[in-house]
Amino acid sequence: MFKNVREVIDNFDQIVIYRHVRPDGDAMFSAYALYLFLKDNFKDKKIKVAGFEKYDLINKIDKVSDKFIKNSLAICLDSSTPQRIDDQRFVNSKYILKIDHHPVEKPYGDFCFVNNHAGACAEVLYSLFISKEFKDCTISKKVCEYLYCGILTDTLNFRTSSTTPTTLFYASQIAQKGELIPAELSIRCFDKDLKFFDIETDIRTKLQIKDKFGYVIIKQKDLDKYGLTSDQVKSHIDAIGTIAELNVWTLFVYDSKNKCYDASLRSKPKYRIDTTARQYDGGGHKCACGIKRLSVQQLNEIIEKLALISKK
Repeated sequence: MFKNVREVIDNFDQIVIYRHVRPDGDAMFSAYALYLFLKDNFKDKKIKVAGFEKYDLINKIDKVSDKFIKNSLAICLDSSTPQRIDDQRFVNSKYILKIDHHPVEKPYGDFCFVNNHAGACAEVLYSLFISKEFKDCTISKKVCEYLYCGILTDTLNFRTSSTTPTTLFYASQIAQKGELIPAELSIRCFDKDLKFFDIETDIRTKLQIKDKFGYVIIKQKDLDKYGLTSDQVKSHIDAIGTIAELNVWTLFVYDSKNKCYDASLRSKPKYRIDTTARQYDGGGHKCACGIKRLSVQQLNEIIEKLALISKK
């Protein structure tokens, strides 16, 4: 499989890197780790990173023309479904290579390199970079930094159930190879400003608990109070993620555009919630997933179902 990825990259002079909408740390850090790795080692290739939505810690966005895309290799990162890619022009590319760590929900692309046991897409990329097929390539300090931050943010400082011994081993190798200072990178990725702290404090006051299932419902008036969009608020799911008495927790956020609710679901390792998410056309990892466009009735149904799972 590593060999196939190398052959695909070798066969194209133009490459565009894509990632999912509402990019998180893993999506953005992975995109720029791959970008720099390719720029460092394939100097004759023209490489761009596509996308429209920004991420707080990396605000770079390339302008990519339709003509460039039509003559390029598309590398899609960290997106289990094609609908979630933040620039749908990727479908016009000559060839589509998917690199991901999510369970395969809807196969897409001409070739897929997926490891759903990895803690982050950045971990999958590192396994690729150190493979024998890329032994002639170098991994710079900046690439190591991006890879480490990608793993760090997607595993929430190695706290998620997707963190494996391999995740920790690779993170250690990356830190050593790049001469990184893990504590400094952790501070960079997770320290937030006072406004962020105040919002999470308010979210915690709205917590409701039923049979060791915790949930918060964010309404339009809350979004107006915070001065944030629904997508921005959903990233605050971890505000209630460290309560010992909770087995499952969910943040429901009102989507004013579609007049419905989106849900971010999380659970401890023994409590599988992705099957419930898929019943409502959602998806993701076993213990971390999401659902979009829920009615109030569906929201209440999910509360009951997740409470039963959490009670077991």
